[in-house]
Amino acid sequence: MKYKPQDRFGPLGIMVGESGVANAARGFSRPQLPLEHHGAAERFRREWLAKGFTKAELADALESCLRALGEQSAPHTGSWLAFRRDPIAPDVLSRIFGPVSDRHS
Repeated sequence: MKYKPQDRFGPLGIMVGESGVANAARGFSRPQLPLEHHGAAERFRREWLAKGFTKAELADALESCLRALGEQSAPHTGSWLAFRRDPIAPDVLSRIFGPVSDRHS
C-alpha cells in the first residue's frame, strides 16, 4: 500500500473505482463504488494521506470486515495475504457492490 495523493479513494481504489472500470491488461475489473459512498471514501483517503492510521491497522480492519462477511483468514505475519482461495467461488464483495451484471449498467 502506497500513499498516492492522486488516488481519489486512497487504498480503496485498488478494489473499487469511480465508475466501474475494466482493466483488461491486468485481467480484472473493479466494481463501481456506489455514489453515496464517495464522500466517505474521500474522507478515508484524506485520513490515509495524513497517516491517521497505520498500514497494520488498515490490514486488521480489512480482515475484521472480511470475517464479518464469512471469510476466514489464516494467522500470519509479514506482507500481504490473499483471501481469495478459490477463483471460481462467488466474490464475497459482490454482497456489497452487487452482481457483475449490475456494476456496468
